[in-house]
Amino acid sequence: MTVARTHMRLSRAPGWRKPEGVVVVARPTRWGNPFDQRALGRAEAVARYTEWITGSGPDVCHDRAGRRYSRSERLAELPTLAGRRLACWCPQGEPCHADVLAALVAERVGRSAAGAGWGGCGVR
Repeated sequence: MTVARTHMRLSRAPGWRKPEGVVVVARPTRWGNPFDQRALGRAEAVARYTEWITGSGPDVCHDRAGRRYSRSERLAELPTLAGRRLACWCPQGEPCHADVLAALVAERVGRSAAGAGWGGCGVR
């Protein structure tokens, strides 16, 4: 799977609004990365997310806040991301799980997500 770093970065700047059609994939949404980049570092959190979402480890895991994330549910919902731009808080050009999701959409659904990166998982 080739991962391009093309996600949109969310902003809290005054006047900034999420463009129509953009899907927010940051925590606490169902698309969020359960692996904590503050504890693991961004690259490691994205690497663990990539392993998890592509089939390694348990199907269900929880982030440090206790939110439940299910790989099988996310994979079943991948088609809802087709043709959509994905947005997260990660800086552009940095590893981000949004870019991993976009690559999965392109690979498994056949249409790209437009414009589209176990230890910290808290497995229960």
